[in-house]
Amino acid sequence: MPIELRRYDGGTGEVQVCSGRLTGDELLAIDRQRLGVEGALRGLRYHVTDLTGVTELAVTPDEVRRIVAQSVSLGERFPRAALAVVASEPLHYGMARVWMAHMERLRAPEWCTNVLSSWAEMEAWVAAEVERLFGERPAFRPDPG
Repeated sequence: MPIELRRYDGGTGEVQVCSGRLTGDELLAIDRQRLGVEGALRGLRYHVTDLTGVTELAVTPDEVRRIVAQSVSLGERFPRAALAVVASEPLHYGMARVWMAHMERLRAPEWCTNVLSSWAEMEAWVAAEVERLFGERPAFRPDPG
């Protein structure tokens, strides 16, 4: 699976690093896995999906709708958080904006979402949102292990 999940800042952040050919089924599978682990999302303040290493994004419109539905289910586990997608390729950026538009239309959960084209933009936006939501800025330090 071309997805690696990394925890940051003592478990308060996570980065989903995607690479190579990425399918909707793979995105759905990683979310199903996270939904199946009790307490896996406890304390999470931010989540970043990094698409900068993706060479092909093979996601159908139906899979986008299913990913949105799973995102809503995940949101029941951590209702306040900053969610960002980093996508430097125009097609990947556009697909991520489709997900974001669906999430904003549903207004569920109460997440702050954004799609950005670089890590620098993502870090600045996530830091500001996490500070607004929780009163402290993340350091973006990977957890050991």
